[in-house]
Amino acid sequence: MLIVFLGSEYQSIRPTLPEVNKDKPHAVIIAQHGVYQLKNVLRELHDRHDIFIHVLKRDLQAAGLLASFTEQNRVNIIDFEEFVRLSIQHRPCITLQ
Repeated sequence: MLIVFLGSEYQSIRPTLPEVNKDKPHAVIIAQHGVYQLKNVLRELHDRHDIFIHVLKRDLQAAGLLASFTEQNRVNIIDFEEFVRLSIQHRPCITLQ
């Protein structure tokens, strides 16, 4: 499952995710205004090791937050082309606005 988080309440991510399944990892892409809640998202999902967290680089740059998360080992900073690839690859895809 893929969740694209655009800035709604970060607490809505956890209940949307299926149960933990290490054999079939899930992905969360943080984009647009969601980057301002990235620290909260990381705290909310700290115990879910079956989730890959991706963040759009252009949105981190626009928010002035790129340097803050470059060294974060839990966050994968991606470009738009990677976002498109992940969106096509994962089913189902849910957008939380």
